[in-house]
Amino acid sequence: CPCCSGTPAEMCCEPLLSGAKQAQTAEQLMRSRYTAFVRQRADYLYTTSSQQLRERTSIDEIIQGFSGVIWEGLEITFMSRGLPNDAEGEVAFEARYRIGQQQHILLEHSLFVREDGNWRYHARENAPTTVM
Repeated sequence: CPCCSGTPAEMCCEPLLSGAKQAQTAEQLMRSRYTAFVRQRADYLYTTSSQQLRERTSIDEIIQGFSGVIWEGLEITFMSRGLPNDAEGEVAFEARYRIGQQQHILLEHSLFVREDGNWRYHARENAPTTVM
């Protein structure tokens, strides 16, 4: 799977991206959203954002963010809460990507919330993006 879980995509993120399953944990949603960036699935990224975020963005804005970005890997570096019975969760990660010949690392600490029983991406704290 593109999310670097070590599991085949059809058993990992694909059922989430297709809508056949909902994420059971904040980490599952985080990984599936990374896969959605890899596959340029703006619809999934929009749908899995919190209501508050959906009010401030559009699918077109998400699509614009895909331009020239090639995602190369994901590493989860921290998790707190975000389990099936939690209302909130935090996931920190490093995502490697390339724009042209320049390699970058996005360091992010994300907050996930439950809305109507489903995990949604809500907010982030970005560390400075590093360039390699």
